[in-house]
Amino acid sequence: MSKLSIALMAISMLLGSVSLCGENIFQKADSYTEVLDRAKTNRRLLLTYAASPSTPCCIAMEKATFQNPEIKLSLQQSFYPIKINLSNDLGKEWARKFNIVNSPTLLFFDVQGTLIKQVENGVSSLELKSILEDVVFYNINGYWPIDEHPVILTATVPNQTTLASNAKIPQIIACPVYESQSKVAPIFKILLDQVPTADSSIKGKVEKAKIDYPDYPVSIKLVREDQNSYFQVLIGEFKENEEAQAFLETLKTTGYEDAEIFNMAKKTP
Repeated sequence: MSKLSIALMAISMLLGSVSLCGENIFQKADSYTEVLDRAKTNRRLLLTYAASPSTPCCIAMEKATFQNPEIKLSLQQSFYPIKINLSNDLGKEWARKFNIVNSPTLLFFDVQGTLIKQVENGVSSLELKSILEDVVFYNINGYWPIDEHPVILTATVPNQTTLASNAKIPQIIACPVYESQSKVAPIFKILLDQVPTADSSIKGKVEKAKIDYPDYPVSIKLVREDQNSYFQVLIGEFKENEEAQAFLETLKTTGYEDAEIFNMAKKTP
C-alpha cells in the first residue's frame, strides 16, 4: 500500500465518526436530465461524484481532496459538481445507467451530456487537479493533452494488473469495490513499454508499434501517483491468455524483447 493510501486511510479512521464536510461544493442532485440542464444553463461541465458514505476513500476525499483551495477554484470556474449517494435509490439508478462498480467514482460529461471520462477509486488533490485540467483541455480542444496522434487514451487505472517484473509501476490507491451484479471478464493486452510523461520518446514508440503491427490497436495508459506520471504503451486486445501469449512470442522476435502480458479487468453487464 502506498504512503498516500495509508494517509487517506488514517484520515478516514480519525474522522470517520464525524459527518462529512465539503458538501457546500456540490450542487443539488436530481435526475441526470435535470442536472445536465442545470450544468448547461450555467455553462459548466457536469462532474458527478458517486460515493458511499461509509467508504474510507470517500470520507478521505471529502475531508482532504475536495477541501484543497485549487480544487475548489477549478470546480467553481469550469464545473457543475454534484454528489450521488450510491446507497439510495437515485444513486442506484445512476450506478445502473453508467455501470458504476467502484466507490468513489468520478464521471465527467461535456456540455452535450456525453460521458467523456470516468475515474474510479480515490485520488489525491494533486491527481484530481491534473484530471480537471485534462478534462477542461479536452473540452476546449476536442482531444486529450497527450493524444496528438490517433491512439486510444485510457486514464482509469485497473486495480489489479500483471506487469513486467522490472517495470517501475507506482502504487495505486486501494479502495473498496461498490457492490454490484456486474461481472468481470479478463482482457489481455501486451505492455510494450513504460516511460515518464516528460520523455518525448513516447510518440516514437507509439508510431513504431502502429507501423510494425497496423492490424492491432495501440493504446496509451496514463498512470499517476503523487508527483510522478507514467505512460504505458499497450498493443492488442485478447480474450484468451493463449492468444496473448502467441502474439507475445511474435513480438519478442521482432525487437520487443521486454514486452509482457497485461491482464486488465473489463466490466461487462
